[in-house]
Amino acid sequence: MKKSTLSTLLVGGLIAPTAMIGLTARGADAAAFFQIDDFNTARGGAQIGTNQGDFSTIGTNGGTQVFEVTAGNGTPIINNLGNYRKLSLTSVSGFDNGISSFTVGPASPTSLSWSNPANVQTSASVLWDANGAGLNFNAAPFAGIGIDILSVDLNTSVQFVLSDGTNTTSLALSGLNAGNAFFAFDNFTNSSSFNFGNITSITMNLTGPADVDASFDALGFVAVPEPGTVGGLLVLGLLGAAGAKKSSRKAEQN
Repeated sequence: MKKSTLSTLLVGGLIAPTAMIGLTARGADAAAFFQIDDFNTARGGAQIGTNQGDFSTIGTNGGTQVFEVTAGNGTPIINNLGNYRKLSLTSVSGFDNGISSFTVGPASPTSLSWSNPANVQTSASVLWDANGAGLNFNAAPFAGIGIDILSVDLNTSVQFVLSDGTNTTSLALSGLNAGNAFFAFDNFTNSSSFNFGNITSITMNLTGPADVDASFDALGFVAVPEPGTVGGLLVLGLLGAAGAKKSSRKAEQN
């Protein structure tokens, strides 16, 4: 896969994904991209089903397995907003027909993967909230959340729920394909009254039918410049830029 100049700079470490790049959106000093997570660190996850080995078996539908990683337990998370990530996998139906998983890794380069066997349905979620301390992140200069979808089948719904400590706002998109997906703040519920200047938590919810599989790379806050500007051309490659390193490695291995 041919890499853009911007992706090459990111891969080489010459531009940090969280750097202030100077493209404008809602504010004059807005960054083009601020990384929430690239799923490059703190591998592991949750599994539901029978014959799980080290994982406890969920005996009824509706059971939930949780996998948490925080900098406070000896495994610091790098390139993660809030140094904390909580994965949750909930059984919906068919739990005894096989093993479902929601994991980061284990192979390198890593990604966030959600996998279900035939006739097994689950829901999954990721929480970023600095382990209850609150992110206290100012997202007002940004226009939305961008995520790099590596693969998806069937009809997967991806929802982001943001909290400002008092109110919540959310947006769900379905029928997504592999590539970059953009969740515009203007389309979130109650966006006019929500305080995007102090986001305390971010939740990503995944739902779909039985046998659904999906994998995701980097995600972050994205600023969308005015159309027709040089910055606008650059930002086309920025939605997946934080995951370009992993994509380039895969291409080089093939």
